[in-house]
Formats: sequence, C-alpha cells, structure tokens
Amino acid sequence: MRILLLFFCLSTPVAAQELDLPVPTEASGSVLEHCFIALVALLLSQATVSPLKRLQSTGVLPFVFRTLFFGGRLVATMAFLSVFFLLLPETLRPAIPWVLVAAGVALGWSARDMLRDILAAGVLLLERRLRPGIRIRTHEHSGIITRMGFRAVYLASDKGGELGLPNRSFLSRAFEMDSNPYLPFEIRLQIKSSASTDTIREALVEMALFSPFLAPGHRPEAVRDPGNHTIWILKGRLLSAQHLEAFEGALEEQIETVLEKGK
Repeated sequence: MRILLLFFCLSTPVAAQELDLPVPTEASGSVLEHCFIALVALLLSQATVSPLKRLQSTGVLPFVFRTLFFGGRLVATMAFLSVFFLLLPETLRPAIPWVLVAAGVALGWSARDMLRDILAAGVLLLERRLRPGIRIRTHEHSGIITRMGFRAVYLASDKGGELGLPNRSFLSRAFEMDSNPYLPFEIRLQIKSSASTDTIREALVEMALFSPFLAPGHRPEAVRDPGNHTIWILKGRLLSAQHLEAFEGALEEQIETVLEKGK
C-alpha cells in the first residue's frame, strides 16, 4: 500500500502547481525503509527455493511456496522501483507518470504470451482433464505429465529429459490423453517360418512376457498382418520409451531361434 501511495504522490506535483496548492517537497517513505522491504522480500523468496526442490510438484504446500517465491520477487521489484523514484531529482518527477504509462504498455506487450499462459492454466485447472500421471501425445511430443505450472505443463518426454509445453498450446491444438502411464508400442516383425500361426503367436507372447522391459500387468498381443502373412504385429506396453529399442532388438534376434528349436 505504501508503494502505491508513493506512486500517487510522485504523480501529483504538476496538478498541484496548476491549482496553486502546496506541493510536498518529500515523498512518503524513506529510501532505507524501502530497501529494508526489498531485502526482506528477497530473503523470503529465496527461502522457498530449497523446500521446493525437496517437495513433490503437486499439492497445497508446493503451491503456497511457489506463490511466496513469485510474490516475494514482485514485492522486491516494486520496492527497488520506489527507491529509484525517491532518489530521482525533483525536476524529473513530473515525467514519472508518462514513464510509468510507457513502461506499462511495453510490459503488457512483452508479457502477452505469459498472460495467455496464466489464463490457460486457470482453464486447465477448472477442466481437470490434465493432471500429473496422465500420458499425453501432441503432434510433435509425447510423455507423462510430471507437474503443471502457471506458464507450462511439464512432461517426462519419451525422448528423454523434461519438456515444458506452454499452457496456451493445449487450448489451440489437438492432443491425445491416456490414463495409463506406460508406453504403448506396436512392433512389426518379419518372420519367415513354416511353423503354425498358433505356434508363432505363442512364441512371440512368451518372449515378450520374459522381457524385463514389459509393463507389469499388461499381457501383449500378437496378430498377423492381413496384407502380408510374413509380417507379425506385437502390441503391448513398456515401462518407458528408453527400453523400446532394446526390446525390439531382442525379439528380432531370438524369435527365429526359438521357432527353429520348437520344430
């Protein structure tokens, strides 16, 4: 409140002179007082960094700490601006309202995407379609949602690492949702064997079940391609995308050997 009063006091000298009213020679507050406020706000904001790293990404407590972090930085910024205006010479103070207007326009233009992301975060929160643990797929990316912030939705990407997607992108682009966090896969294998269809199917399923990369509780399914009798399609779910290449390579290397031994 003191900071808002300071801005009001700094913008009134011109109007007071036109009305022949006495102009206050000192602005409300002091430099040391506002420096103290900025220091306390920065310390409070910095104190939330360590707990945020140890806490989970979702919940009431992490939300409170994130609010304190951004709020502290905002208050510190406003306090430092107040110090700057207090130290400004009297002759330059009539220009402060115009500077504030120009700065507000510039800030609003540069932060337009951020405001759209914040509004989109509110829409996503109300809809409750997206939440941590849900697997999503967009035109370019796929992964599991780990946390949701004011600006972005963060994924454990299937390509590795953490990926942040702007909140506004989920309101303007199509995406798929899957409540099962395990990676779905569909592997096509060329099997040239004289063994029966049931034998090949059972061999593929059995080999997949022995793999440590297969998601628990998800039995794979093997079907023959109707357009090519030498192509088999194995469907199922893996623990993560990092195991897909090793899983597919092991199947290709072992399936022919297993079928030859079964004859």
